[in-house]
Amino acid sequence: MRITYSTTPAHEAELRAHVEDYDAYPPVRSLLIDYEPVARHPDRLALAAYLAFGRFASGRLEVPGWVSPALAAAIRTDSWGLVEDVGPVEYHPKGLPEGVTSARLSTALPHRAGDEAVIAVLPSDRWNGCLRSQRSLLVGANSHMLAGDPAGVRAHLAVAVLVAEDMAVDSIAVSASQAGEDQLGALAALLQPARLGLEVVDGPAEG
Repeated sequence: MRITYSTTPAHEAELRAHVEDYDAYPPVRSLLIDYEPVARHPDRLALAAYLAFGRFASGRLEVPGWVSPALAAAIRTDSWGLVEDVGPVEYHPKGLPEGVTSARLSTALPHRAGDEAVIAVLPSDRWNGCLRSQRSLLVGANSHMLAGDPAGVRAHLAVAVLVAEDMAVDSIAVSASQAGEDQLGALAALLQPARLGLEVVDGPAEG
């Protein structure tokens, strides 16, 4: 699978999957986000691409830009060997973004938007555009169309990973019920090479 990044005429960020011989077909070919990140570190872009479409990939995975050896290895491990070749790999060490706050991932309109650090990923069939405060971002995306059990949180996490650098976020908080307790360790290991933490909070992640 080859995944590309672009900006649509409507100023949406688009991650698009180009399916190859051994890949499965995702429900939609593009993850569309009503926000164009200013900062797009290649490792974060590669991680978002894998979170969105990785469960449909087999064999080769070509990501936008480049990927570090550490993240490429984490992707291969997470895929249980289905993804054998991740690239292009950049072998010269590069710095990673540094954040200063943790943000909660929500998939519904937060009750206290603006008062808490939250990334609310709202279904684009009901919400359009984005609203940003100093601490929060509410953004429409079609990630709900890629969210299928048991990997539903990954598509929403892809959106959070893409906007994290703009929001100076260094850790994303999810609920165990949203992510699935069996996935938490794997997700933490996947986010770590891109210098993102994963926190687990009590209660539902929506609202």
